[in-house]
Amino acid sequence: VVANGVDPTRFQPGGDNGVRARYGLGDRPVLGFVGGLRPWHGVETLPRAVAALTARHPGVHALIVGDGPLRPEIEREIARLGLERHVTLTGAVPHEDVPAFIRACDVALAPYPAASHTFYFSPLKVYEYMACGVPVVGARLGQLADVVEDGVTGRLYPAGDLDALVDACDDLLARPDEARRMGARAAEVIAAGHTWGHNARRVAALAASIGRREAVCA
Repeated sequence: VVANGVDPTRFQPGGDNGVRARYGLGDRPVLGFVGGLRPWHGVETLPRAVAALTARHPGVHALIVGDGPLRPEIEREIARLGLERHVTLTGAVPHEDVPAFIRACDVALAPYPAASHTFYFSPLKVYEYMACGVPVVGARLGQLADVVEDGVTGRLYPAGDLDALVDACDDLLARPDEARRMGARAAEVIAAGHTWGHNARRVAALAASIGRREAVCA
């Protein structure tokens, strides 16, 4: 099985191309989510997580990038919790703009819910977050622990545990210098072995090895 990867010419550390200025984020600590607003992505838990974090980080802001069927529910929850000043839903953005949105964030989220069964899981967003130099807070689910090293390139927490998600975000927001170091290390890890070029070479090597075995068997 070959995991997902990234295009390193597009997803790499750098500036946010004015994203923070466009949404009035200034120097506020920003949590980011990029992806479809669908139930299995766990995005519906983010308003409650942000509400809990405002007690510890009053300026915290969540930048939710994407669209989908859960958007009305998320908007209602934001209003119910009085979080309009703390959450921005951008809607869908062109794929070529995604790296700038990721780089506008201090912490990137992969808040997947607990699963009822085991399955292979290689979320593209996590590789893209890391390639842009942003530390990940992600659920310990599927193969996430194979790419995110807890305490080194981000933080992992038990899938479905909202309190643990909040604590992991708090840990990185409270230590911005350490979070930046984790993000830099995450970018190094992706560049060293998780690009589409690396994947192509893995597939080519696998095909060559199969050909050699078939030749021997013949």
